[in-house]
Parts: sequence; structure tokens; C-alpha cells
Amino acid sequence: MRINWMFQVLVLSVTFVRAQEINDWENPQVTGINKEAPRAAFFAFPGKYNPSDTDMKKAPNFLSLNGIWKFNWVERPADRPKCFYENGYDVSGWDDVVVPGSWELQGYDVPIYTDVEYPFPNNEPFIPHDYNPVGSYKRSFVLPDEWQGQEIYLRFDGVRSAFYVWVNGQKVGYSQDSKTPAEFDVTRWVKPGNNHLAVEVYRFSDGSYLEDQDYWKISGFERDVYLFARPRVHVRDFFIHAGLDSEYRNGRFGLEVEIENLPPVFGDFVVNCSVREAGLGKEVFNGTGTPVLLGDTPKVSFSAQIPKVQLWTAETPNIYLLIIQLQDGKGNVLESISRFFGFRTVEVRYGQLMVNGKPVTIRGVNRHEHDPV
Repeated sequence: MRINWMFQVLVLSVTFVRAQEINDWENPQVTGINKEAPRAAFFAFPGKYNPSDTDMKKAPNFLSLNGIWKFNWVERPADRPKCFYENGYDVSGWDDVVVPGSWELQGYDVPIYTDVEYPFPNNEPFIPHDYNPVGSYKRSFVLPDEWQGQEIYLRFDGVRSAFYVWVNGQKVGYSQDSKTPAEFDVTRWVKPGNNHLAVEVYRFSDGSYLEDQDYWKISGFERDVYLFARPRVHVRDFFIHAGLDSEYRNGRFGLEVEIENLPPVFGDFVVNCSVREAGLGKEVFNGTGTPVLLGDTPKVSFSAQIPKVQLWTAETPNIYLLIIQLQDGKGNVLESISRFFGFRTVEVRYGQLMVNGKPVTIRGVNRHEHDPV
């Protein structure tokens, strides 16, 4: 009995140690660490809405991190430079690569194409440790002086397949899912003046089992990387409802706006919402709401029926312009967001896909973005 008891303790101990040693990139329960919740795709400009100023790359609260990065490549995780993220780590001898850009197209490893086969042995959720290339990236940036007192976010629009990120030698978080953005609130880690950014990218992860059908397997930064600043009270997310009534003539408009309050700021804030015809600029709806900032997720909702809207279809893509503006109690506009949308109703009736009450047949093939990177 004593031997059997000791054996059970040993098995439990080994199991616990192995559980502790599971890599994030082999753990289906982990898709992000310290990552912001998903949100709608938009960029908030400081101040009032200006129809001639909608290029985020020219906004004063935007800082691109595209360009030349220092880079190191190894074939397996065990060989990666484990402390490269430290501020004093010398990367002067590393190569230069362009971001965004896949490292296979810049001279490291090779692109892999398979249809239904995996590029590694099928042993879900594990990835071979003798071949899972790791790319270590590093660069510096200067934080604009006028960003002081605001919330600073670091955004990766697309990285394949999984990655860790450090700012000024401090671990910020982890993310995987190659085709969705990852945002991190780095306010506590950045400082005035020069800052250091390090990113460790793994070619394969447990998510690669879901990303394996009929396309090229390439790695690294596939889309833009940038920083942006927001007021402490700002619009975190919004959701547009733009359907039609039963006659497919009048628009049913709805909008939910979620407010972020970091750290908690007390005061009166107002959300203004305007809907305009995109071509003529005619305003068809205007509303104002006041969020209650003391709640966990302050929200403001709007709804309206808009008569005789111009319908959106693939053949006639009529669109409207939504403008959201957040202002403080003194009437100062803190930020503005604009988004185009269309009124349509998509449904399945009697087994048939319908758009605005008319049957639609979809024909298409796989579409993957490989140009220009």
C-alpha cells in the first residue's frame, strides 16, 4: 500500500509539473495575455470631426512603428535569445528586416504550401520543438511629448502565428490569431523620450491547426504596427444596427456606444451621434446621450426609424456616414469617430439566402492577402 501510495504521489507530481510547463503557444486555453478586448475597427481623432482629415497616419495621436527592425531568426525555440528584450541587450550585430513583411520573403526559412496536410505532425495541440522557428524583433521609438497624460495603446494589425511583447524590458503580454488585431494598453510601461520595444514571434502555435487549409504558410508581421493615444475617457467600442422594416423601405437604425474610463474620471460627458447621407451630406438623424461613468461598462444607446432609406446591395452600395463625438462637461470635443455603413437586411428564408428580400447566390474562392508582403 505504501509503494502504491508513493507511486500515485509521483504521478500526480509529474502531471502537475508538466501542466506548469505547458507553453502558451501550445495551450488552447490561452489566446491572449493582458490583451485588450476585441472591438470594432475604427480610429478616433482628437477634437471635432473634420471630413477632410480622416487619414489616421497623419493624426497627431498616431505613431507608426513600421520600417526597419533589428531581427534574429532561429530554427527552434530552445535556441532563441531568451533575454533579448532587456534594455541593455546588444542587438547591433543582428540583421535588419522590414516590418510589415514575412521573414520567409526576406531570406529566412522558406514559405510552405499545403492543401489539407499540416506542415508538422498532427499531434494537437502540440507543435514540434525541433522545428518551430522563432523570430526576435527589436526597435526603439520616441514617445511624443504631447501624449503625456493620455492612455497609450500598442496595436498589431496581424502577426503570424503567436507572439510575446515587451516594452522597456517589461513583459506586456501575449497574443495569437494571425488575422485579427491585438491591442495592448502600454501606458504604465512607456516613458517620455526614448523607449524600447521587443517582440518574439513563433512560426507555429496550437492556432496553426486552425489556419492550415489551402494557402501559403508564412510568418512574422503581416500588417501594420503602431501606437496611438486616447483621452482617459474615450469611446472603447460601438455597434451599429442598420436593418430594414418588413417592407424593406424604411431603415431601422440602432447604435450602442461603450465608454472606457481609465483611470476613473468623474464629471459630465456627452456622446453625440449623427447619421448623414454619404453623397449629399444630408443629416437624417442626430442624437445626444449621457453615459453614467460609475458603471462597470458605461454605455449610451440610440435608436430611430429613418424613412425611405437608400438600400445597400452589392450592385448598388449606397452608404451613410456615422459620426460619433465625445465631449466633456464644458462642451469641448475630446475625440471624433466616423464610419461608413449601409442599410440592409440579410436573412435566410425557405432555405434561400436573401438580401433586402431578394434571393442571392454566392460564388467565390479562397481569398488570402499576400500582396505586398
